[in-house]
Amino acid sequence: MDDVLARSIHKEVLDYPWLNKFMVFGHQALANNVQILLFPSSWMFEAQEAWLFSANAVPGVDSELVWGRKSYAYDVAGAYYAARLPVLEYLKLIRRQAGALVLMEVYPEWIPLGVWRFREICREALRKEPLEFDTLDESLSELRKRLRLPLDKWLEGSQILPWYTRQKRLTSFLS
Repeated sequence: MDDVLARSIHKEVLDYPWLNKFMVFGHQALANNVQILLFPSSWMFEAQEAWLFSANAVPGVDSELVWGRKSYAYDVAGAYYAARLPVLEYLKLIRRQAGALVLMEVYPEWIPLGVWRFREICREALRKEPLEFDTLDESLSELRKRLRLPLDKWLEGSQILPWYTRQKRLTSFLS
């Protein structure tokens, strides 16, 4: 259901102008920590989920670029779709398009409640006033403070951030 609802919103969001700043949101509940980074870009989305039950936790990663996914998000599974829907709802609300990175930590005290918890924790995070930054580095520094798993572990597996930082934009050719 999360995917079906998100697909219709996704089409609408593609018509909006890009966000013009970096925004960091977060919320913790039910032994879960969700941190969201929105950044100036065409639509792209990545969800990472790390179960912090050992010192060597490695996040699962799934992502999509502007036209969305064509296959199931096997690494993050239902949590991917549960996190994507509130991000798209928020972008529709503010009438902006953006890239989104959602980092989800699951702590040892976690109780099996289903992926709906990520949808609701994301929604709660996006209801809060975001911290705004001018650069990706500033926003990543803020995320570093909010996560138990070192940020470098998250960045190692990222699929969209390397693409985002290397991709040339049409505006870079204007002088």
